[in-house]
Amino acid sequence: MLAAPYKKLGPRSAARLPFPWPKMPSHKEIMSPTQRSLAHLKTLGYQAKVVEKWNPFAKIRQDVFGADVLALKSGEPVLVIQATTGSNHAARRVKLEEGGFIQLWHGSGATVEIWSWSQQGPRGKRKTWLLRREAL
Repeated sequence: MLAAPYKKLGPRSAARLPFPWPKMPSHKEIMSPTQRSLAHLKTLGYQAKVVEKWNPFAKIRQDVFGADVLALKSGEPVLVIQATTGSNHAARRVKLEEGGFIQLWHGSGATVEIWSWSQQGPRGKRKTWLLRREAL
């Protein structure tokens, strides 16, 4: 026998009430800059892998020589990407410069770029995700 929605139920049965919960965002609406970069690289014909990892002991993300993503494409140099949000673009450039990673990657023949993602558009209109690419 099903309980009517208005029938008094115990405190643990509240989750079974028919309630119109708000729509949860889909996986396409919630994407990190790294995931956006991987999707864009796929459309450009690159094979890409994430090379940063989560360190659970220090509770931080650790990059591999300042890189978040490594991308390969036949006939092209290795593309090294530092993915970030639009507001952190300058900070990521400073991080790569101070760490000496730009010279290290260029010495190995790779191309280093910072890809920053931000939502932009006219006031009062729908905002779209825009990519800013800076080659270093």
